[in-house]
Amino acid sequence: IKGATLNSSKLKSMFVPLPPLSEQARIVAEIEKYEPLIAEYDKLEQQVTKLDAEIYDNLKKSILQYAIQGKLVPQDPNDEPASVLLARIRAEKKAQLGKKYVESYIYKGDDNCYYEKNGATIKNITAEIPFDIPENWSVCRLKNICSKIVDGDHNPPKGVDSITNYLMLSSQNINHDKIVSLDKVRYLSEDVFKIENKRTNLCMGDILFTSVGTLGRTCIYKGGLNLCFQRSVSVITTYINNDYLKLFLDSPHFQSKVVKESTGTAQKGFYLNQLENSIIVVPPLSEQLRIVKEVKTIFSKIKDEI
Repeated sequence: IKGATLNSSKLKSMFVPLPPLSEQARIVAEIEKYEPLIAEYDKLEQQVTKLDAEIYDNLKKSILQYAIQGKLVPQDPNDEPASVLLARIRAEKKAQLGKKYVESYIYKGDDNCYYEKNGATIKNITAEIPFDIPENWSVCRLKNICSKIVDGDHNPPKGVDSITNYLMLSSQNINHDKIVSLDKVRYLSEDVFKIENKRTNLCMGDILFTSVGTLGRTCIYKGGLNLCFQRSVSVITTYINNDYLKLFLDSPHFQSKVVKESTGTAQKGFYLNQLENSIIVVPPLSEQLRIVKEVKTIFSKIKDEI
């Protein structure tokens, strides 16, 4: 009964059914026989719970890997090839940078090998290509499709003691798909925040990527907060679909690369130069949109069913 209490006087006045002593012994013996079965059932129940969680995670990984290999949605021959999209991005960057621009791109030769042209230099990089891709897809370095790719402050300022509306986050505040633990941030004054914000200039839709500590977690910034970052978080925005790029960064292929290539002793890091030089597989823009839509639909269904 809600709110009821059981004190010693009530306990002493309770009636207790009492079997004969010999039957008490038989009851105890019978219960003890089932204790191993109960323990085994509990163990199996824990295994089933763990398996349910693993099935969901493994399904998500498989779907993401299929998505970035062009196996999740049908290819449409009417799609503008990704190579045309990348050429348009190069032209836009050249117009912005002027004489500072150095042309750099990856192409597939007649010998089916992949080559990277960087200025006047051409290099065979076939060994860096992770897997086969559809005919109208392309590959590139991440930096070549980014309008912004920057990490947070390497020498972050000291915070203020009071709570403010200006927050400096680290990798512990970035979980997959969300910003978390806002009670564990560094609060800044407005003046200091304005200085820090010049570095990352976070905008709605930017991808946040944890590059030091717990590596490779991502989320897309939804807006509504004044945020800047320590070095452990990188901020990315691209000329392609940022939602697709996030799926690529979350894929087993890329997550494995981050773990394998991270460096450091006390804390592992996958640093900005490694991130910006990573090979990215790029579908046609219209297919990027179809992939993102299909992944969201499938994830929603399997989460409801498992």
